[in-house]
Amino acid sequence: MVTAENYIEPDGGFPTLQGGPTRTNSPHTCDPTIDWFSKPLSAPRDYVFAFDDEVVPAFPSAGLQGVFTPAQKDLFWPGFVLWKFGGDKGFPNLIAPWVIGGPAPNLIVRKADLLFSALFSASLGLTEFPESVYSADNSNWGPSWAVRNRRDEGFPDFPVGLFGILVDRGLSDSNEVTLLKQTAVHEFGHVIGLGDAPKGCRLPTSVMTPLGSGHPSEPTARDKRALRNLLGIK
Repeated sequence: MVTAENYIEPDGGFPTLQGGPTRTNSPHTCDPTIDWFSKPLSAPRDYVFAFDDEVVPAFPSAGLQGVFTPAQKDLFWPGFVLWKFGGDKGFPNLIAPWVIGGPAPNLIVRKADLLFSALFSASLGLTEFPESVYSADNSNWGPSWAVRNRRDEGFPDFPVGLFGILVDRGLSDSNEVTLLKQTAVHEFGHVIGLGDAPKGCRLPTSVMTPLGSGHPSEPTARDKRALRNLLGIK
């Protein structure tokens, strides 16, 4: 076993002691993972998003944990559309805010008290997936999986037919604009099917690394490569 040797992933990964990744617990790549249930997300689709306090008829528990200010709301759309890569390959088809009289929203953004979420006590944000995503993988337990996830996370009233981005109330009540922007980009990456980057990767390698100082402000080459892998395109 080689010791005291730095291994650095060739195209910008992370340094680690104790030799290369085959001799340590370090990941072989810092590309974001592909969530196990992501196959149905590989088909380009339209995403129409709304904030829970805007939806008509009233969204369940709308505004219960507070509402975003207009200035905060303005941070989300620019973060979401970064995943279009300037129209590269046309994915997603559309990312647009909901307007009254337009197509119904399929993505709801809301504040949440994640401190008391059973599964996400240390998170700044989390993503909910509709029952149809899980059912495409297994129609027998897909519906129950969506219900159980919402119950275990502490948000049982979140509709099982919708995507959701829940942002920690502590973050969204603060004046931390940079972290709120990072959360928007990171969580929308989950919405379209990407998992987190492996633990141990440096923050600048991917928007799917943990949020913090040095986190990239837009999808990196690794993020684009992971999404292309999900879509099955070169």
